[in-house]
Amino acid sequence: MSKCAWIIAIALGLNICLANLARAQPVDENARGGDRATERQQQPSADINPAPPPSIQDLLQRIAGALEAGNDKPESDAERERAKRDLSAQEAMAKWAKWMLIATSASVIIGGFSLFLIWRTVIYAKQAAVAAHATVNVSKEIGVAQTRSYISVIGGGFILNKGGYSGFIDVSNSGHSPAVNPKIEVTINLAEAWFGGATMGAKPPHRDIQPFVGKKDKIQPGETSRFYFFWTKEQIAEIFDLLNHGRNTVVLTCKLSSETIYPKVVDKGAWQLTNYPGFVRVTDESRVAEGVLYPRQSQKK
Repeated sequence: MSKCAWIIAIALGLNICLANLARAQPVDENARGGDRATERQQQPSADINPAPPPSIQDLLQRIAGALEAGNDKPESDAERERAKRDLSAQEAMAKWAKWMLIATSASVIIGGFSLFLIWRTVIYAKQAAVAAHATVNVSKEIGVAQTRSYISVIGGGFILNKGGYSGFIDVSNSGHSPAVNPKIEVTINLAEAWFGGATMGAKPPHRDIQPFVGKKDKIQPGETSRFYFFWTKEQIAEIFDLLNHGRNTVVLTCKLSSETIYPKVVDKGAWQLTNYPGFVRVTDESRVAEGVLYPRQSQKK
């Protein structure tokens, strides 16, 4: 507790004690008159008029005076110096607290901007990875396209006589690697004959005749391989009957496929071969017909 608080507590305690003493005085003064007279006679008469005890008001005035004296007491140099240092420390703390707030705010802003830059960097890195992957795929596709095999039908020939229809089909590999397991499937049918730039006769009905299938092991780059086919007269009897009218020609539909040196990369295509612009006619007077088959690509994959 401070000095002033102790003085106030002591004053209140004295006030309470004096009040209790005042209440404890006897009421009957006459009963003890004789005793008091005897006591006065026995006591020396040095002080006939003793000073009365201090009253409560005097005590309070003294306490107030002591408080005023304590407040009016000038501070020492050490106290003034200590107060000055405390004030300087408080001002410095307030000043640095302001700068710390500014620095913290700046750190938060810089941190947020850094996070934004990191996020954008991650996005750009992901986009670059996707672009690099696409570039690798494109480069791979270009490499495959430059080095794979490409097979195609480049021509053929036929012989038609009373024994049947036979001939060959030439397949060429124009790629830079072997065509693996090439396969050819040929079907035979009729179409309107062309002569003088115009068709002759109506379009003949389609006939379902068993196709001819030919296979090879490989066709090397730049090589032409020949596939031979043959149908007997009995197999194409209906075609023979229509050819006797001289208004139709034979059409071969050829489906070609092969594997390449790259897995899951295949070469496929379809061609039609005919002896256009001429036509084929088989009669008793003209027992043999032969010619060149001209290819026309109808499908390529």
